[in-house]
Amino acid sequence: MIEAFLENNEEIYRIFFYTARPKNINEIPNVYKTEQEKNYYRKYEEKINDFLERIAIEPYIALRLGIY
Repeated sequence: MIEAFLENNEEIYRIFFYTARPKNINEIPNVYKTEQEKNYYRKYEEKINDFLERIAIEPYIALRLGIY
């Protein structure tokens, strides 16, 4: 994936991503009031977590997960 962004003679050592996983919806009181809003959040929470898991195994990637 990363190689697609490099020039022919360009080399990289590592790309660092500093981020955090999304909060669980139960830890965010009074923000999402309807079931539709909660389902929308859960859908994107799952997509974000899947992305973080996939990117963590890519070559040249160093993932630094902080706390939220």
